This record gives sequence, C-alpha cells and structure tokens, in this order.
Amino acid sequence: MLSFTQLLPLLMAVLALGDMYLHNPPGSNDRNRERKNNRNNGNRLFDSQNNGQGGYPFRGNPSGQGVPDAITYYHGSELNVEWTNQHACGANPNIHCEVVIQYACDNEAAETNSRYTTMKGLRDGYPTGYCYDSEDDNGDNGTPRCDATGTNTCTDAPQTGSSGPNFCQSGTHWTSRQFRSTHQNSASGTNTIPNPLQTGSTNLGGKTAAVRNAFYDAPTVDTSVTRDPGETDYGREFGMHENNLWYEKCAYTERNKGLYTADQKLKGNDARFTRQNPNGGRRGLECPEERDYYPYWRPNPWKDLAVLVSNISFCDYFTTNSNNVQTLGECLCPWLTGTVDNVNSAASGNKCPIDRVACADAGYQWREVDPPDYLSAPECLYHDFGRDNHLGNSLEADPLTGQPITPKRGEEPKTASYKLKIPEYMVGQCVLRLRYNMSTGDYNSHGYAENGGLNGVGTDKNGPVCPWRSDNTDCGGGASNNPDCVTTASGDIDDAGFTCGTDFNEVSVPLYNRPYVNLFNENTNSFTLGLAINTHQTGRTFQDRSYVFNVAPAPEGYQDARIVNLNVRGRRGNIVQSYPATEYDFTPVNLNLASSDYVHIQLHGSDFNDNRNANNGEGWQYSDRHNLVQSNNRGMSYPKHHQNIDMWATTDEAKKWAWVGQNPANCDPAVNDDDNQNAYKNCGKLNMSPQRFPQNPADGLVSFKKGTYYYYSTRNNNFSNRSHKAQIKVDQDSEGAKGKDENGKTVVASTAAVLGAGLLVLSAMVVMKHKGIGCFTGSSIGKGGMSGSAPNVGV
Repeated sequence: MLSFTQLLPLLMAVLALGDMYLHNPPGSNDRNRERKNNRNNGNRLFDSQNNGQGGYPFRGNPSGQGVPDAITYYHGSELNVEWTNQHACGANPNIHCEVVIQYACDNEAAETNSRYTTMKGLRDGYPTGYCYDSEDDNGDNGTPRCDATGTNTCTDAPQTGSSGPNFCQSGTHWTSRQFRSTHQNSASGTNTIPNPLQTGSTNLGGKTAAVRNAFYDAPTVDTSVTRDPGETDYGREFGMHENNLWYEKCAYTERNKGLYTADQKLKGNDARFTRQNPNGGRRGLECPEERDYYPYWRPNPWKDLAVLVSNISFCDYFTTNSNNVQTLGECLCPWLTGTVDNVNSAASGNKCPIDRVACADAGYQWREVDPPDYLSAPECLYHDFGRDNHLGNSLEADPLTGQPITPKRGEEPKTASYKLKIPEYMVGQCVLRLRYNMSTGDYNSHGYAENGGLNGVGTDKNGPVCPWRSDNTDCGGGASNNPDCVTTASGDIDDAGFTCGTDFNEVSVPLYNRPYVNLFNENTNSFTLGLAINTHQTGRTFQDRSYVFNVAPAPEGYQDARIVNLNVRGRRGNIVQSYPATEYDFTPVNLNLASSDYVHIQLHGSDFNDNRNANNGEGWQYSDRHNLVQSNNRGMSYPKHHQNIDMWATTDEAKKWAWVGQNPANCDPAVNDDDNQNAYKNCGKLNMSPQRFPQNPADGLVSFKKGTYYYYSTRNNNFSNRSHKAQIKVDQDSEGAKGKDENGKTVVASTAAVLGAGLLVLSAMVVMKHKGIGCFTGSSIGKGGMSGSAPNVGV
C-alpha cells in the first residue's frame, strides 16, 4: 500500500466538471415527488451542481408505506446506462475529461451484515403516513382526502402482485401516501435529512449514539426521533445515500492540504471544505472532498464500475488506484467510532489525521482497509466523442482508440452510454452514481496520471514550483508566507499581492478569479482584457445519481441465458418542457438478439410530473404510462392488425403488453375519449395501468423468434411532439447476434425477410382499407407500403 505522503503528489487532480444528467436508469438530480418543472431542493441527497430543471421524478407506486416500488435488474443482464454531459468528452482536443461510474448497495433486508452491503440504509425517502387521493395537485403540504382506516375510498392493503407492505388501492382514483414527519413536506418528501452534528436536545447531534444511529438506519417504518414535544421525524421519510457515520467522519477528519485551491479561501480545515465547497455547505450526507476528487484516498462506500476517459494513457493510474483494488488507510480516532453520544464534544476541536505518522504522533491506531475480495479494477475505456456546450447525442467512438466510428446507413445518433453487465456482487437495493470530469488545459491537472505524479495541479507548469494551496485558512500568523492570504492594510484579500501565479507573461498565467490581463505588455494604463475564468467553477464537480433499483439473481432456468434490459426513458412534456431530461423513448431503441436471448421488459412510470395538458402529454396530467404495440414499420403510427401480429407468441401476450395490467371489465367506455384525458377509468390512455409493469419482474422476460419487429407506445406517439418507437431484430444463429451493438452493424436482412416484411405491410393496409380505417389510395399504398417494407427505416 502507498502511504499518504507517497500518494500526496498523485492526489492533486481537480475534477473540473460540467452539467451531466443520467437518463437510464433515470437520475433524480435531487428530485423526489414534487409536481414541478424545477426541483424543490438541490441539497436533498447530493451536490449535483446541475440545473434545477433536470432530473426525473420518483417512479413507481407512490403509496408504498416506507418502501420503494422499484424495477429489478437480474445478475448478468445487460443494462444500457445513458447520460448527457454538457462540456464534451472523449478524444475532443478542447478538454480533459472522465466519467466515473460507481455503485452502492444495501442488502441488509435480505441478508444480515451482508458482505455485499456498501451503503447501509440507502433510500429515496418514502412516506409512512396515511393514504390519500392524489388525483389533483394537493401541494407539498396538502391535506389527505382519504385515510388508512378505509372510511373514505382509499384502503390500506397489499396491492395484487406488489412486494412490500401496505400499498394503498382504490377502484376510483389514483392514490398516494402522506409523509408524516414534522420536518418533511407532506406530499413531495424533498426536505434534506437532519444534520447528525447539529447539537442541542431537539437535534440529532444531541441524542445518544444509539438513538441517532437507529434514526438513520431506519429498520422499520415507525423508527423515529422526537425533536420538540409533539414534533416527530420518521427516518425512512428522508432520502439518504451516505449515512450519518460517513458524514461524521467527513466533518471531524482533516482535509487534504496538498490540493490545488487556486485563490478560493477555504473556511475550514476538515473534509467538508474544498475549492468547490469553500464554505463547507451540506448536501445530504455526502462528503464534499470525496465527491470532488477521484481516486479518493480514504476508505469510502462507493465502488467503481467503469472510468471513461479522453486519453487512455490515464487508465493505468485509475485502475491501479481504484478503491476496488487499493488498500487504503485511516486513523482510528476515538470520537469516530459511531458509539460516541456527542461527537462534537468528544473531538474537542481536533481533526482526525489522514497521515500515518500524524496519526501515530497523536497516539491513535492506524488501520489499513483491504478492498473486498470480490471486486476487480474498473473497466477503463475511451468515452464517446462529444462536442462542447451541447447536452445531446455523441459520436460513437472506438473504446480503445477514441476515434469516432463512421455511422452506417440506418444507424441512429445516440446519447453517451456504457453497457453494464450487472455483476453478482450488486445485490439488494442499489443506486448508480455518475460524475463527469471536464478539466481545462491551463494548468497541469492530469500530470499526476501522465508522468507518475511528478507534477500535479499544485505545481505551476509554466514556471518554478508554485505551491498554491491553503495550509492556513484564517490567514493569521504565517499569512506573509501564504499566497492565499496576502491582505491589504484594511484586511481585504489583495490579488495583486500574490507572489505566484499572478502575472501574465512568457512563463506564467494569473491563477486567480476573473483576471484582467495586459495582453500586449504595454504601459500600465493600457487597455486590459477581462478573462471569464472563475476559479470556483473551473473546479466544479457535476454528478447525477439514480433512484433505488433492485438487483437479484435471474430466475431458475434463465441464469445461463443472455438477458438484455429494455426500459423507458424520458418524462412528460414536449421537448422544451422536458429538457434537459428527454422526451419518451425506449432504451435501447435498436435491439439485436439471438433467438436464444431474452429481453427483460420493464415499464416504469411516475405520478409526479408537472401538470402537462394533452397536447404535451397524453392521459392523466401528472402521469407517465407506457405500453408496447407492434406496428408494420417505424414510419407508421397505426398498429398491426391483430391477425398479422407476429412479435408475440400468443394473442394473450400481445394483449398483455398493449393493455399493461388494465382489466377491461373495470374500464368505463363512456370516458374512453380525448374529452376525458384525466378520467381514472379512461383505459384507452392507460390511466388504470400500474406505475410499474409487470408487477412480477419475471413476467417481463420474453424471447423472440427470428425476424425484425417494430413497436411503439400508443399513448406517447402523437407524432408532432414525440415519436416513441423502437425495433428488435433477431438472428436465428445464437452466435450470430452475440456481441453486436444496438445498431447491429453485422446483421444483414435476407431477401425473404425483406419481402415478407413488405407483404405484411401491404396485407395490413389492405385490411385497414377494407375496414375503413384511414384514407388509402393506390398511390398512398405504394409510397407508404413499399418504402416502409425496407429494414432499418429511421424515424
């Protein structure tokens, strides 16, 4: 293991980052259940630094008592992780970049003290109170209109097929559940979890360690803490990823003082204070220093899956120093055991050392933490080639060379993505975290990886060694020797007084906030140019995280098969309203399979969108719902006639995916029209379908016979605003489709298949004409039918 002093020059990398949004699995961007275009609280779980309009609302049945209604990914299945990042990546010469993909899991519910649990108690934040009618917007603190006793029309009972206790159900309207905590808003659940360090008898820091730890672990729906008399908070109602013990360590461990801080004045000496977070602000219970720097030098709960880079020569450093494989040390300070009632008092102002020698000098034990034996180094590849100032599609790049791959006819643009094969050590309830590094080339931010750590960002690459860092944050005592703390007589910071990195000349550049430079070195009264350089923002870390999802072994009989996850991305609204999220789409859009492969179809919708009318979102005004119906080709908006459906093995299977859990006997034909978009029993708009379908995840496993199949969602395909379409292509040879990307570059349709597709299109149109559906002439059949019969027709 490397000692901290050996690691110090290697750990001088700054994650200078730009906006990034996770689209599959859906990223929260700190949202939960607010029915708003902008999120309520950007500090709820983590510091995303993203625009407040980004992110997706909570998906699933919102009436579970203290539990999620999450989808399930099976071990060994392929998950298409998708995101957009604003400031380019890949082999773009304008930037250095990395995207770091990590996970955390809690398997405590299934296996006590599971060796695979990395983040105990993680959760989105779930209500534990009464049921209520959520048909109208009740507001963040609305009064429930039905209760758990069943005196109105909501009942507190398990929903058919749902796992977990007490899902509200009603036959007349949509239901949700109230957050009952005093300090949580009752409908949206978007307040930040209480601070474990805030002292006083009414705060968590003033409780015993046992009471405090129980609140954050929240083993039951009734686990709570009483603040003031009559004011009670329930642990499960607050979203939490990192827990209180991690945040306590962060707040009472000294920060790394060998990091580049530019001219930012850090107002504290513990790990909460970084160049991006100089005031030590709190977001959830994450540790700002761990968030801003990678690889991190202390043991931490996040485990690495992949690192995607702009220069593959960095990969040796990242894979060698990942905490998946690197032994990391920590000082066992007595106030950070998790059993101390008052951590603040026990620490007495001390900060736990991060250096082995300093730890020993303080009389404490140094412990080395070996990585779990089931983990290996993360995969490290080139990121797709992205352009600057653009939250959209990227050019697919060769993962080993970074060079863009020339698209072939029929291929579609794609968002940046990574194909994750779900590992067996992800078990239970899990989340993904993505961080996006975009570093400027004005200082040697990647020297630590390029040349073995001889130069880091604390060193001015243009001149002599320039230790630009904050050893003394209060600027007292040794201020004259600290370039961060040069002050005027009045006590103000004096940029002109900096002794290093202040001038613009042949060997140096001004490394401070928003400088003005004398570009042509004329007299002191010369015109100067202002540089739009913000030393706080050039060091920003942007991230997004998924909601909780389940991971489990594949069912018996499927464990040796290839399984590909097919999901839905996007949120309600037109392209402007949903941005920087996306409109509805299937993911992957193009699937290439063998006949022996299985597709795991799971449709997941939300009841917490902003109010969008029918032109911008079909069906109930707050909802997402989706179905799968076969069409003749991707250019069509009419389904195949039922006599010609060949995508599904049986008619019942076709009905299953068209009706998505709705029982026609419960629907009301009188409201099945566009004048009743918000009617609960309008099944034509899928209003009675469950938020998650199918309810039993194993029922979503489907295999297909050889052929090419086009399908779409009837609710979300109103053409002028969105096109919710996709295709599946199946090769009979089990080896023929394996290893192909979603565009199926080596798949060639046979003449017979093309002819067959054309005949099916023509047959369907003849039936539609015979039945008086649409308006067809001889010329319209020729143009639509013949061109539509070709494979790989784009949208």
